[in-house]
This record gives sequence, C-alpha cells and structure tokens, in this order.
Amino acid sequence: YTWQAFLGYAAKQIQAGIQYADQTREKSEDTNEKLRVASIFLTGVISEQFSIFGRVDKTFDPNPKGDDIAFIPFDPTAKSTFFVAGLDWQPVKGVSIIPNIEFIKYEENSDGVTPKNDLISRVTFFWKFK
Repeated sequence: YTWQAFLGYAAKQIQAGIQYADQTREKSEDTNEKLRVASIFLTGVISEQFSIFGRVDKTFDPNPKGDDIAFIPFDPTAKSTFFVAGLDWQPVKGVSIIPNIEFIKYEENSDGVTPKNDLISRVTFFWKFK
C-alpha cells in the first residue's frame, strides 16, 4: 500500500516541491515492511544556458531492498539522508551537460553500526531529439 502527498510551486525562474510517501509492503501474513520518505527539491534558472538544482531525501526507515538499486545502492540496514546538487549547462537547445554531486549520510542501524557515508560525482549528458 502506498500513499503520498506532493506540493509544488513553479514560476519562470524557480521551481520547488516537497513530497512525502508512506509505503507498507506485505511480506507475509504476519510481517510487513514500512518505507517512509520525505523529499524536497529546488531548481533555479541562472541564465538562458545555466540552471542549478538540488534535492534532499530523508528516509525514516531503512530501505530493505536498497542494495538492489543498480544506479545508486543504499545500505539496507540504516536510515539515510540523500543529497544531490548540480549545474545544468545547455550549450545548445536540446543538449544538457549536467555535472552533479550525490551524498548519502547514514544513521546508526539497529546493530549500533553507522555505515560509511557515500559520495558520488557524476556527469549526465542529455540530448533531446525529434
């Protein structure tokens, strides 16, 4: 079962949003997994060619399948806060080069261990063609 709420704001130079999601996964007749997350994001236009963005996701429960996420695995035993920020450069219309930094900060898990934080740098290339 999943329920979520989203509130957003969009103007010409800035977009922002906040979302909360609550999911219950039935594992068996007697066992459920809970996954709750809140997210906030912001984008801003600097010029015709440049914009910036940022997002923060806070998990209130460990993601039991977090280590199965191919593009950015999360430790499945601990709650975490995920940060991403970057710059979107559009040298020509329909093409973006987007350097960004992702950081995952973990909390202490139920065994009293705090997993090592993760820092990932990426460059995304996006090309919109018709």
